[in-house]
Amino acid sequence: MSLSFVIPLVTKGYGLKDEDFDEIIEIERLRDLSKVLSGTIKTTQREFGSNIRIRIIEFNELSGANADSNKWFRTLIGAMRHMFYSHLHSNKDCCVLFKYAGYDMRKELVKKRTLLHEFAHHYQWATLGFPMFLPKGSVEVKEMNPQFTKCYGIGPSEANVYIDALLLDHNPISLIKDFSERISDFVCEGTLIEKGLKEGILEEYHKKRRHDPAKDYPALARHKFPVIMRYVRRLALFDAAEWHAILKHAYPNDQSFKKDMVYDKKHVIRLNKKYPKAKHAFRKIHEISLTTDYKSFKELKNAVNHIKQALNLLNIEIRTKEKW
Repeated sequence: MSLSFVIPLVTKGYGLKDEDFDEIIEIERLRDLSKVLSGTIKTTQREFGSNIRIRIIEFNELSGANADSNKWFRTLIGAMRHMFYSHLHSNKDCCVLFKYAGYDMRKELVKKRTLLHEFAHHYQWATLGFPMFLPKGSVEVKEMNPQFTKCYGIGPSEANVYIDALLLDHNPISLIKDFSERISDFVCEGTLIEKGLKEGILEEYHKKRRHDPAKDYPALARHKFPVIMRYVRRLALFDAAEWHAILKHAYPNDQSFKKDMVYDKKHVIRLNKKYPKAKHAFRKIHEISLTTDYKSFKELKNAVNHIKQALNLLNIEIRTKEKW
């Protein structure tokens, strides 16, 4: 969606006004499903004990007011971003979620997990008072920040990123964004578990397990960008270790999935066979995730330390002259 169109409509200190968003929906050829899905929305609000409104907006391959906007929607579809929370279109009293037209909201896993998890992103910022962590360099664009919580910039503004001493990126923004999003996801899961909203978590785990993220890319891309493939597999190692910790938090006395976890640990370590310390990294990340209180991420220093620990364990280095 064209940011040049959205940003002028953002109201300082609040977010996007409902009437302005209604205008965007029409211009961008979107569809508001909020009334159709009112029953599902009310269930989500009841589970959280929240009066925050939820609007679910549908997009498809033809959405977009212009070529740039249409390309943005097609990129989301190609990247499998079929349902996601948008803080840019939300305000303190209204959570906006986008859904691809081909994504079936009737699936049980969507009702049990996806919708709750996406709403939890808004809930952590608008209700629980968590700050949002953004890469330094993007946080300065005030209109891009949620207007209903504090925003902190993390990382250097200029740096080169290396994995296993191989150049990954000339800019740290994507790297910091990947890990700040993981902190937000961790807070979401902690919130859901604390509220007893654990239904479907095992189904989601089994859906994601034994997956090689590099295979989501075409064969040509895997051949042409081997360093990026190394990076996405390293992220998979982090995610698997964290997921195992989340499951233990959710079901501390349940051993029924222990064999699956042992197999998955071996699988993700094999994916990272070029990294000699993969097994050690998995164990330490699991320990950190198991002992970290999600509420600790209300403090900037804890988020920074968490990211630095993760990068060190994954052998990812940010080379910069800046202190962060």
